[in-house]
Amino acid sequence: MRPLAGLLLSGCAVIGGPDYYKNTPTMELCRQYLTLPALNVNHPARARELARRGESCGSPQDVAAAQRAATQQTLDTVQALQPPPAPPPRVCQWQTNPNGSGSMICR
Repeated sequence: MRPLAGLLLSGCAVIGGPDYYKNTPTMELCRQYLTLPALNVNHPARARELARRGESCGSPQDVAAAQRAATQQTLDTVQALQPPPAPPPRVCQWQTNPNGSGSMICR
């Protein structure tokens, strides 16, 4: 039973030192700060990192709007990288002239 208890407790451990969130993007820090419970053991570390940067997360709606804008920007970039659509196929048909000769007309 003891190994199981150790495993369960290790899942609640603090995941890093004071610099753990140094390279985490502000939007991700804010998302975690605003959506994870304040009882989360890493909540104070996120708050300290945001304060060190002088950042404010605003409301959850602000974070959601920023995430939507970033997603739209990514979609626009992917769309811009797509090749242009292929031209429609040419349609050809045989056309008979009044004198009996004919020619192929393609559009």
